[in-house]
This record gives sequence, structure tokens and C-alpha cells, in this order.
Amino acid sequence: MFVWLLLFVGAALAIMNFHEDVSMRLVHIRLYEMITGKTVEHPYLLQIPYSFGLGFGMILFFNHVFKKRLNEEPSPLEVEMFKYQLDLDHYVALNENKETLKDIHDR
Repeated sequence: MFVWLLLFVGAALAIMNFHEDVSMRLVHIRLYEMITGKTVEHPYLLQIPYSFGLGFGMILFFNHVFKKRLNEEPSPLEVEMFKYQLDLDHYVALNENKETLKDIHDR
């Protein structure tokens, strides 16, 4: 749960920094102006659903709603952990015995 929470917060910070870099607030203001013809400083009609959509998208991406899985597919973290474990097992198998490693290179 701690890892999931840490990743969720990290992803949220990354998204917030991206939004600041691309001036997402100004994009929402301009989009609201194009749709309604009115200029407002805080287009909550766009910002609130957009924020909920981002949060929901992150939950779907990490494939967990707390302890309940949304489907049987592994989460991106589980895939990366599996790949790391395979790499680690491969490394240990090759470096367990220097003679074995030498024999592999001699072939």
C-alpha cells in the first residue's frame, strides 16, 4: 500500500509539474472562452471534471483500488518488478561461479 501511495503521489506531482510547464490553466481559460464565449479566470466547469478524470486515470493505470484489483492484468509496477527479478536471476546464474562464466564465454 505504501509503494502504491508513493507512486500515486509521484505521478500526481509529475502531472502537476507538466501542467505548470504547459500553462494548463491558460489552456482551460482559452478553451472555456472558445466554448462559451465568456472569459473567466477560473473555468471550474472544465477544471473539476478534468481533475477527477486524471485521478481516475491514474487509478486505472496502476490497476488497483486499494486492495481490490480492477482486472486480472498485472500493474505496471508488477511488470517492472517481474522484469527486475528475471534480470537478477539471470545475473546470479551467470556470476554464481566464475568458472561457469568462463566456460560460457569459451564456447
